[in-house]
Amino acid sequence: MEHAGASVLPAGHRATPEELLTICRNFRPNVLAGDASQIVQFASFVDSMGVGNELRVLKILYTSEPMTRIQKSYITSVFTHDACSRIEFISLLASAEMGVWAVGNFAITGPQVDDSADFIYDSRHMLVETLPLNYNVKAAGRNYPCALEEDKLGLLVVTSLQRLRNPLVRYITGDIGSVHQLPAHAKSQIGERADYLRILRLSGRDTRHSFNWEGEYFDIEGVKNLMSDPAWGVVRWQIILANDVLVPGRISLELRMMRARDQNCQVSQGVIIEKLRDFFFVGALNESLFQVTLSALDKFIRSASGNKIILFVDRR
Repeated sequence: MEHAGASVLPAGHRATPEELLTICRNFRPNVLAGDASQIVQFASFVDSMGVGNELRVLKILYTSEPMTRIQKSYITSVFTHDACSRIEFISLLASAEMGVWAVGNFAITGPQVDDSADFIYDSRHMLVETLPLNYNVKAAGRNYPCALEEDKLGLLVVTSLQRLRNPLVRYITGDIGSVHQLPAHAKSQIGERADYLRILRLSGRDTRHSFNWEGEYFDIEGVKNLMSDPAWGVVRWQIILANDVLVPGRISLELRMMRARDQNCQVSQGVIIEKLRDFFFVGALNESLFQVTLSALDKFIRSASGNKIILFVDRR
């Protein structure tokens, strides 16, 4: 950010909405940067206080998770203070394994037509392949399928063409997306370097293996391991993500579980809830979005075809 001529004021992820509002009033920043959930949460607080017109936010730089069109529309309505102002949205694509390697500049790639997001990356730095959606990562062994053609939706696999230390070769990211050529109008803005640039259209996570909540990614196998502790006595469990009815743009997480009624349950319900809160990083800022429910078997959501209990239900 400083290389781009910006003065950065780190607030920290534990800053309360009240503290952030005080900072914004005192220092008048024109860019907000952070996890998509954090920005939506702050926008909700500003909206509840009715002070959006006091701030001069012109750009939103978000990371960690997708931002839907509804969320962008809501943020725009909160921070737009007159007919001439316009909120621009920018995003970075990065991870601990891949580093920062793509940027979402929607003023260049154009408006979103759905809840996917277009990221620009340099094909000289990163090779991106897409594999068939039915490709079984864990049972594949050496049976590696041919990559799909451009524009075809599939599992994203990346290979770094510049990293020498800790090489990244055909790394399965856990995301679903497709690769596209840069649009003609974008090439005219960028110039000759556009020949090396491509569009990664990110559609979301592969929910067979992981899911996103509050800016964090959780592996399904990790949840299974946690819930399989014999001392907990959990015989059935289910995770449900849904749009929160009270806070626009926020996602609630409900964990339903059924415990055995015998002496094998050596851990109390309160201890289990505390461990689940730690696992899902629940704190003061998102505890209203988290719920653990003891449920009977008939309260679990089942598939329409096989009438089987679904471990992960996405109602967003």
